[in-house]
Amino acid sequence: MQVSDEEKILLARGEDTVRLASKQYSVKALGFLTPAEAVFLEKNIKAPVDVKTMFYGGYEECERTLFVAMPEFFEAEYKDEISVLEITGRNISELSHRDFLGSLMGLGVERKTVGDILVYEDRAYVFILKDMEDYILENVDKIGRHGVKIRSIMPDELALPEKKTEEISGTVSAPRLDAVVALCTRLSRGKASELIETDKVSVNWEVKNNVSLSLKDGDLISIRGYGRFKLDKINGLSRKGRIHITILKYI
Repeated sequence: MQVSDEEKILLARGEDTVRLASKQYSVKALGFLTPAEAVFLEKNIKAPVDVKTMFYGGYEECERTLFVAMPEFFEAEYKDEISVLEITGRNISELSHRDFLGSLMGLGVERKTVGDILVYEDRAYVFILKDMEDYILENVDKIGRHGVKIRSIMPDELALPEKKTEEISGTVSAPRLDAVVALCTRLSRGKASELIETDKVSVNWEVKNNVSLSLKDGDLISIRGYGRFKLDKINGLSRKGRIHITILKYI
């Protein structure tokens, strides 16, 4: 497998994180990582037997995560590495992910210290490294032109609504990547194959260009220009011998 210079640097940083956790007998974290970076590290990092590693972003189904390393029998609470900022204010639903991230970057906050940003109708949640909490609490009173109130909460206090999805169902000859992408996008198999072969399709955060790749329940499919999908269920056969599948499109 060809490894880019950026991936070599990421792997070296991950190895340093593991080495320090073992040497200093403490929790060490690297991140926040993109989903693709996390997949790369998970596949390539080799931790010694006395160190356990994990990926943690503050809630289930998060995208950006910390790479956490700690001694195998260490009982420290790795969740303390992350703070959650709850932001409220008038018309907060008018603000976008970009507005929140832009305000933080304007303060000189590095992207790697900020995890997921979740925006709802009456509030937003921003996941950050714990050591950035005080700085942001002291310096953020506006997002864009909107005045806001901000407070820190524990990840365990979160009660997030389920992600909104739209169900797509149909039949395919086999749960191949080209067939599933065609159903997701309502394109022909040929057009779907073009998307795959030009690196516009990722499965579980990895770019895949093999049109005949076999998919399974739970696989996440990202298609550039069309959105994100989850292969929810591969069901039984139709009378014509085709396979029923159910897909969830995130909206």
